[in-house]
Amino acid sequence: MFSPDVPPVPPAVALRQFGYAVLGFAGFFTFLNYVKPDPPMLRRVYPHDGLVKELGGLEANKVRTRLAFRDWS
Repeated sequence: MFSPDVPPVPPAVALRQFGYAVLGFAGFFTFLNYVKPDPPMLRRVYPHDGLVKELGGLEANKVRTRLAFRDWS
């Protein structure tokens, strides 16, 4: 496409075909994301607000709070 020769495919058609390829890949991987099976285990949940108090960590260094934890299932 980017050469001194005349392209065998018009640039508009090449861009459209590239767009179809990108949409195809994005659609395929989006489909795979929706049909993947659930993991065969439960997510780990820690008591005492994520073990911050048990392990002697600082409240300011918490990774996520209980309210910010999202159910992944």
